Order: sequence, then structure tokens, then C-alpha cells
Amino acid sequence: MEPFRRPRHTAAVGTYDANGNQTAAGARTYTYDMENRVTSTTSGKTTNGYTYGGDGNRSGMSVNGTLTTKYVWVGRRRWPRSRIAEPSAIAD
Repeated sequence: MEPFRRPRHTAAVGTYDANGNQTAAGARTYTYDMENRVTSTTSGKTTNGYTYGGDGNRSGMSVNGTLTTKYVWVGRRRWPRSRIAEPSAIAD
């Protein structure tokens, strides 16, 4: 997946890194890995984290450090495999 590239003819809303990834918009911030995939978003006291499998597809999401969702991919569609209530409930 290629990172979002802001069209040259639009005004910048927020800030961008050298790769064209948006790093801030209003009070929300974004971080990226070396593959330009978003790894976290932070807004106020809430940080959502994202993990990726070896195939590059998103494999999980956490909220404030607690894994909340694991994903399975069917073709090009992402489906929640499990929604996890507590970290101790994680089963692989």
C-alpha cells in the first residue's frame, strides 16, 4: 500500500513527514513504521495502535496498549477475527 500523498493543488491541513504521511491534523497525531503504515493515532488521552502481519496487512488494533481486535483477511477484505474484552482473553 502506498502512503497518502497530498495533491499539490490543495492547501496543507495539518503536518506531513518527508514521505508524505500526515503526522498531525488538529489535535490528532499519527505515527508510521518504515513501510509507511500507520502504527498509532493519538487524540487526547486515547492512543490506538495498529500491528501488521508478514504480508503487510493489518493484524490487530489496541486501545491505550490493550489489544482489542485481531483481524483475518479474506481476499482483500479485513474481518475482525475476535474482539477482545481483556488482555488475558487472547488466544492464538
